[in-house]
Amino acid sequence: MAAYGVDERRMMGVVGMDSRGMGYGRRPDPPLPPDASSTLYIEGLPANCTRREVSHIFRPFVGFPEVRFVNKESRHPGGDPHVLCFVDFDNRTQATVALEALQGY
Repeated sequence: MAAYGVDERRMMGVVGMDSRGMGYGRRPDPPLPPDASSTLYIEGLPANCTRREVSHIFRPFVGFPEVRFVNKESRHPGGDPHVLCFVDFDNRTQATVALEALQGY
């Protein structure tokens, strides 16, 4: 069952058989590059978005301790401010799992 638009099997890395006897799961992930980060940058958030709302999306993922916001003024006069959002994880593998599960959310 999907929660918050996320495929929980994918989020948890579960593999197995569906009700039709068809296999599901993921191919093995390629190794992470040595410079991979444990912090995800989230863009496209509305200016009135809160830490609580973003935390609610990432809370189901293992290794999620913190969301950080940076508010920046628009470069254009009268433009909307920008919200820069950074989501920290304990390690880069956990960040990659969340990134893949929420791609396109």
